[in-house]
Amino acid sequence: EPAFLTGWITPATKVSYKAMVASLENQTKREQAATKKGWLQKSLLDCVHQPMLCIQNCEIEQWMTFLTGQDGDKKMSKSTYNTRCSAVHHLFRCHRDLDGYPLEFGRDLGLLKKGLFRIVTTNAQDEGGVSNGEGKIPMSAPLYVKCCEWFLEKGDDASIFCHTFLVLSWNLMCRAKSTSRILWEHLKWDSDCLNIMFAQQKNDAFGLTALHPRRLYANPTNPAVCPVFALALYIATFGGRCSSNDRLFPGTSQYKRFMDGLKELLWEHEVEVKSLLSVKEGEDEGKIEDIGSHSIRKGATKWVSGQPGGPSAISICIRGGWSLGGVKDVYMTYNAEGDAFCGRMLSLMPLLKAEFASSAPEIVDIPLPELQQHVGRVFPAMTDNGPLQPLLHRCLASLAYNKGYVMNWPLSHHVRRNNNLFCDRVLLDKLNKNVKVFYPWDREASHTASLSGIPPHVVLMVDMKKMLEQLGQLVSTRDEAMRNVLNDVFDDRNVANGSISERRMREVITNAQQDMISTQQKMFENMLKKFEEKSGMDGMIANSGTTQQQMHSTTGNSSIPFAYYEHSGGSWPVPEDYHFPNGTVQDLWTRWNVADTVNGIPPLRTLQGKSFTFMASRAKARSPARIFCDIKALCEYIENTCVADQVVLDCETPEKACAVLYSVATQENGIINTTSNRSKHCKWSTALTRIQQLKRKRRRQGGAQRNRERETTSRRENVAATTVEVAATTVDAQRRESLTVDTQRRESLEGQSRDHSQASTSNSDDPQSGGRSRGSSRRSSSSVEAAGVRPVRQSRGQAQSRSRNQATTSTREQAQSRSRSQATSTGNSGGGRRNQARSDGRPSRRPKRRRTNNDPSHGDDFASAFGDIAVPPAARAREVTHDKANERVVLEGVLAEAGVSTRTRNSRQT
Repeated sequence: EPAFLTGWITPATKVSYKAMVASLENQTKREQAATKKGWLQKSLLDCVHQPMLCIQNCEIEQWMTFLTGQDGDKKMSKSTYNTRCSAVHHLFRCHRDLDGYPLEFGRDLGLLKKGLFRIVTTNAQDEGGVSNGEGKIPMSAPLYVKCCEWFLEKGDDASIFCHTFLVLSWNLMCRAKSTSRILWEHLKWDSDCLNIMFAQQKNDAFGLTALHPRRLYANPTNPAVCPVFALALYIATFGGRCSSNDRLFPGTSQYKRFMDGLKELLWEHEVEVKSLLSVKEGEDEGKIEDIGSHSIRKGATKWVSGQPGGPSAISICIRGGWSLGGVKDVYMTYNAEGDAFCGRMLSLMPLLKAEFASSAPEIVDIPLPELQQHVGRVFPAMTDNGPLQPLLHRCLASLAYNKGYVMNWPLSHHVRRNNNLFCDRVLLDKLNKNVKVFYPWDREASHTASLSGIPPHVVLMVDMKKMLEQLGQLVSTRDEAMRNVLNDVFDDRNVANGSISERRMREVITNAQQDMISTQQKMFENMLKKFEEKSGMDGMIANSGTTQQQMHSTTGNSSIPFAYYEHSGGSWPVPEDYHFPNGTVQDLWTRWNVADTVNGIPPLRTLQGKSFTFMASRAKARSPARIFCDIKALCEYIENTCVADQVVLDCETPEKACAVLYSVATQENGIINTTSNRSKHCKWSTALTRIQQLKRKRRRQGGAQRNRERETTSRRENVAATTVEVAATTVDAQRRESLTVDTQRRESLEGQSRDHSQASTSNSDDPQSGGRSRGSSRRSSSSVEAAGVRPVRQSRGQAQSRSRNQATTSTREQAQSRSRSQATSTGNSGGGRRNQARSDGRPSRRPKRRRTNNDPSHGDDFASAFGDIAVPPAARAREVTHDKANERVVLEGVLAEAGVSTRTRNSRQT
């Protein structure tokens, strides 16, 4: 607004700015910030062709008035004023023909800034209210140690991430952005330290110092701040399968994730934090708001530079990534020993003690192939990464060395219930016996010859430590030798005098006591064994609060005993402080198949939901039975996927279970999500939700597909039904029309046949007419066939029967014809034919007239009464057969066009 009022802004920029402001009405705060930033970037890029400022209107008095009016009641620091001046410098530089401030503007601004800073400093000295320190306050070393301990005591996976991020940022003495960009390929174990390289830094934009590693050292005296132990916990918690190009902390907002966890931790311990904070001048106490990610970098630098006899300032600046400027950057370059000294200092090992020169924990007396198997058991997903194997060996040694520290955590701790090492008693005890930390005064010179980063005064203290140990051994050896010589002399003298010495009496009594104890122990073991065999309680030993029973594991063929715990008014297969696994899918799948022999917890697949009912009192949102149902659903889904993919479910050990999981885990089945940057860090509950969503999506897709198929089938059936109906109507009309035509032709042919029959009857007495009659009948049949009446094939029996019927009918018609001719010749005298006398003197009766199908009057009456049915039986059978054949042919053609097949055994479809 001041720039608008003073005329600095051009008219075109004013119009563009007002249009941008008008578009902010219906946007959220985040969208408004993005819109403002985008408008400003675009305007700065276009300044060469469309200037934002009227250079001739820019006056230094207006700028200083605006600058000093920004503070209000709050006093701004010197860096704040410089930041605002730098912003205006960049604004001028974006315009054409300007490399920064205009000439007069820049000269006047330099003079006025000096006067402004002098006034601000004087007011701060007289009035107070302004801190001499700028930015975030340094994190002190005691506060750093406490934060590490609090993160580990918290015990969840998010705290383990924050702990690792904090420890690496402190030991690397770098910016939080550099920590979040570490790749797996940047990690390498070299001799006695861990090397981490940065491909790019703020003072090295081109990566010229990428080959200068930062050395990190283990701290065996304090595992809470040990970077190797922190990295081992992180890999065991989030160590999924990864490539060398993947980030150690995957994700786009790991800085925010770390800061949220750090702020939450600091506010949880507010009172203790304020007592450990660095207090700024002019303030009574420190403020939690003054702690940020840069406080870690400041605190580490303050610790290293403030120790007496510490590293040189050049080594500190090079490790911190600060430019020395000019000739110093040319002649004072990176030195490995100086950086190694800084690394040992940052690990918080005691500088004024000889233990400062200790080595990292190392596993000895175990062959390399066997050690590689142990690494695969603890870090099952990392065995394929060859360059990381030396680092994994050291991480495994660090976990085994700090066994006592970890076992003090409660069972609800994420490491106690999900780490494969602390769930395998045999492996844990074996590694703990074979892990050692070496010092320069140890006799194993091969392990201490490669120690680096040790200053001269520590070397002197080491030599003194060696001398003291040798003197102590010499004194103890001398005293023991003198004591033995004197005892022997006195014993000899006492024996010679016939008396028993005190030493001899002690030996006799001690030997007798040991024999008695061993004898009683054997007797007790035999009695207990016989009691168990007779009572049938083999493998059950009653203890206070715990009952050791034999529970068989379903993984493998081995039978592993687990404890039943007495609490909450009953016996339970898990202890009272048990918590469900809350880690990744890999952690849950391992605990589902592999037993926890350290804590006596069987594989979860052998348990039921009722085994966790005692946890209902401390359940927050979901009951323990429901949580176990979710676990069971996810693991059974993985098992079903393995069966579908024909993968053998061999999950006896963690490495085998991990191999089975990653052999079936894909994006398609939802077990892993490859589209997410933090897919390997997702919890199993997230994976279960993703699988459920995938199932619902597939169900919806399947329902939609079935609906589409159902609609398509219904549409086809409707089309087929309509087509069949139309075809049936068409065929019926054709049939009726054909029957009508055939009936007419038949009637005409029957009339001709009757006429021919009458003619043949009148000429039956003429022997010469027989040939003509037969010829005429043949011509008549030929004419019938020519007229379109189709003959019907008949069997021999049917043909003979039809011939007999025709012969009988012809004979009867001839007799009737003769009787009619006789009656006509005698006339109607004597009462007509009814009164006509027979030759034997009895009155003759009128013969009954037999109605036949050849009778034209009968055919007409029958056809008029019954329609198309008035057809001779043989002709009707012939027509029906022919019509059905035609109908089927027509229907098959129509159905073929409709896409319906009739060649099927399904009568319903046909």
